[in-house]
Amino acid sequence: MSVMEEARISLLLAEDNSNEEIGLSNSALEKQTGGWKASSLIVFTELCVSIAIYGITKNLVVYLKTELLEDNVAAATHASTWTGTCFLTPLIGAYGMVILTLSTSLSIVKHTPFFSFLSLYMISLGAGSIKPCLSAFGADQFDETDRKAKASFFSWYYLAFKIGAFVASTVIVWIQDNYGWTIGFGILTLLVGIAFMGLKAGSGYYSFLEKAAIVSSSDFSCSGSVNPWRLCTTSQVEELKSILRLLPILATLIIFSSVSTQESSVFVEQAMVMDTRFGSSNIPPASLSSFNVLAVVVFASIYDKLIVPVACRFTKTEGGMSHLQRTGVGFIFYILGISSAAIVETMRLQIARDEGLMHQKVAVPMSVFWQIPQYVLLGIGEMFSQVGVYEFFYNQAPDSMRSLCLALCLLTNSLGSYVTSFILTVVNGVTGWIPENLNEGHLDRFFWLVAGLCLFSLVMFVYCASRYRYKKK
Repeated sequence: MSVMEEARISLLLAEDNSNEEIGLSNSALEKQTGGWKASSLIVFTELCVSIAIYGITKNLVVYLKTELLEDNVAAATHASTWTGTCFLTPLIGAYGMVILTLSTSLSIVKHTPFFSFLSLYMISLGAGSIKPCLSAFGADQFDETDRKAKASFFSWYYLAFKIGAFVASTVIVWIQDNYGWTIGFGILTLLVGIAFMGLKAGSGYYSFLEKAAIVSSSDFSCSGSVNPWRLCTTSQVEELKSILRLLPILATLIIFSSVSTQESSVFVEQAMVMDTRFGSSNIPPASLSSFNVLAVVVFASIYDKLIVPVACRFTKTEGGMSHLQRTGVGFIFYILGISSAAIVETMRLQIARDEGLMHQKVAVPMSVFWQIPQYVLLGIGEMFSQVGVYEFFYNQAPDSMRSLCLALCLLTNSLGSYVTSFILTVVNGVTGWIPENLNEGHLDRFFWLVAGLCLFSLVMFVYCASRYRYKKK
């Protein structure tokens, strides 16, 4: 046996012994750290961060149109691009919140696009570093064998995410519209500080994986020096393969992610030219997205209590359906949601023609509550797809790359938002479907275009999902 082979065997034995020692160490600490006590703080952090981020996102189009005087396409494009950047470092985000608040209160910088966009993109950079780490870190608080607890965590995590969006689209939006942007953004800045302190308070409860202490044979080369490019373990090769197998699935998610962006951009612009009266008061256009959150909360209970037990009887599988099957069902609801938006816009344009309002930049006498079906359908779609996608990428990722895989998953949200910006710019430049006066435009055709792209993506997703082979448990 050569010296090289002896050295490799020695290193592999050292790796096994190291892994065993770490396993014992983790078992000894298991009762003291991790579990729901630690993960609940992470869920709370996500709740505060979601309120802060969505407190900007939900009403951003209105802010850009009223404060920076942008037109429909520019406002929707900038809102979509900013949302995408949110998913591409935390301290930067905190400073951004402060600058955004100051930009609405100090007369010297008020209505100045430079300071507004500087603060917005600092916030987006801060949000981008938090999202993939929080979800993976929270799931890591549970033992690998406790799959039920991990699945439950992802459900609670996503619920906190949607509750944050609900609070943002109702309470925060109402404060911004009635008491001004300074107070509204100031509250969001305070929430970011509370989120940081809450996460820091749980430092003694968190469980951390001791991966850095594992010795791998990839640290050794034939010359006796470190050369990871020449020598690697079988497990490292398999980890790379598992990442590559996820890429086709990732690619099919991009267009569907762009649909979610419509809720905070084009849907809001559609609501701004509809009748927002409710009794003696007016509903903020961005607040209609609260029905999306209500749909998620209500249908999540129906799914767990009714759909899963029935599906389990037929499929004989845990959860009633696989992660990819659940995601595919959600995508069908996405298509129905964007199609509903197209139908509503067709009706709105017909009323505008009948009332002689086509060439007038005014709201059409059609209740904004006609938007509820599109928000509800998208909410049901998110309930199916988003939790399924999070669980899928977490479970199928190599243990040492879970944060990376969840970051790649969130990257599709970023790319989807950029795709929305691209489509808005190109389509309007070529067709003029989205003019400043939407009564003269054809926003319905834009929605049908997105629905068609989603249908094509669904076909590709079904093809890729049918060929995917799950990681052995």
